Amino acid sequence: MSPTSVPSRRVFQTIAQGADCYAIGIDGTQNIAFSDLWDEHLLQRRIGPKVDPDSDEAQSYQYYVYVLEASLCFRNGRQSSP
Repeated sequence: MSPTSVPSRRVFQTIAQGADCYAIGIDGTQNIAFSDLWDEHLLQRRIGPKVDPDSDEAQSYQYYVYVLEASLCFRNGRQSSP
């Protein structure tokens, strides 16, 4: 997202002043990584050098999931706990 496409602070203040509306802050940049596959829905990425399939050496993988976090943003600038 380019800096010019991010809404200005003034726009957030206008949105937050509506009586019947709540501003929501959303963060989707976080991911959590695991060394063990504990669910088949986890995403997988190879770590370390690529291993020849004919060798006895095992390829190392890391499993991860993306996390979406949302918080209510109040007029005083505070946020609710996620």
